[in-house]
Amino acid sequence: MVEKKYLSIKEMISLPILSNTSISDDGRNIAFVKRTADWKENTYRNYMWVYEKDKGECYPLLSGNLDAISPLWSPDSRKSPSLVQLGMEKIRKIKSL
Repeated sequence: MVEKKYLSIKEMISLPILSNTSISDDGRNIAFVKRTADWKENTYRNYMWVYEKDKGECYPLLSGNLDAISPLWSPDSRKSPSLVQLGMEKIRKIKSL
């Protein structure tokens, strides 16, 4: 008989959680918030990510306390309003991290 192995409390808390998903109107991109545990600071960190379907890749855009932010796409489906407010120069700096 195979013994079942369960995740420890630390492993469960460490699992990333995805929320606030938003698909662009053209269906080519998905923005979402990814929550991860920060054991050093004893807190959670939220990061805004974008998945680009055409490139098949994800990358983080914003980090910090994003609890109140939900990514929403602009009418042209190119960027979310929360990203537009930051300005493209700031977004480029964040993407290069």
